[in-house]
Amino acid sequence: MGWHKAFVDGRFLYKKYGLYSMLLMLLRERPLMAINASPT
Repeated sequence: MGWHKAFVDGRFLYKKYGLYSMLLMLLRERPLMAINASPT
């Protein structure tokens, strides 16, 4: 039971940080587009 919970938590963290890394990669790839898209 404990192992299963740790496995599920690990997958959740992987998905969450995977999403963050994907966003950071997109922002780093197209910084000008991100700046132009922002209202300020």
